[in-house]
Amino acid sequence: MKVGTDSCLLGSWVNVENCRRILDIGTGTGVLALMCAQKLERFSSVFEIDAVDIEQNAVEQAKENVLASPWSGHIRVFCMDILNYESIEKYDLIVCNPPFFEDSLKSFGEQRTLARHNITLNFFGLIKKVSDLISLEGIFCVVLPINVSEHFIHMALEKQLYLNHRTDVYTIDKKPPKRALLSFSKRINSNPRIDRLIIQSDGEYTHDYKELLKDFYLRL
Repeated sequence: MKVGTDSCLLGSWVNVENCRRILDIGTGTGVLALMCAQKLERFSSVFEIDAVDIEQNAVEQAKENVLASPWSGHIRVFCMDILNYESIEKYDLIVCNPPFFEDSLKSFGEQRTLARHNITLNFFGLIKKVSDLISLEGIFCVVLPINVSEHFIHMALEKQLYLNHRTDVYTIDKKPPKRALLSFSKRINSNPRIDRLIIQSDGEYTHDYKELLKDFYLRL
């Protein structure tokens, strides 16, 4: 799985201000970790990002990409199951573009299947691990298909992770939303921010979409 729209959306959407320690779960090629590093350098030169993936080839690709970037001294990449990952110091921000096609026909090829399907990491395991690893003031951000987002929100609530921001993503303005960008914290929020992002309207990228991703795309 190479760089996709979901990761680019999530990496552009997350707020990294006041973050010193970040964890990228299921890093793949490392794009989320690298986007967070690019955003973080505006605020501080002192930060660290840990990126974890279970698939060896993905980890090798992520390491290669990190070494080729200006932020290689800030990012560490680990090959392991996140459910076995431990950290004494908690994280200020955890980001994840998880495998979520748990009920769809499995794709050919082990690497692609691991990346796209909820096999090695289910939602309950992810939420429980995030709850263990995140700091009291930390933020957890995830991108999900719209049809599982409400279920995920309720599961997060059971582990005292409360929704504070949701953005529904519409690929085309006249069709239903396809993705949800979700932000959670351990602080109760009785009035979470709810908004939407339209990617294309009348065959053109919208101003909001271009503004969100302008720092990461050469052309849009």
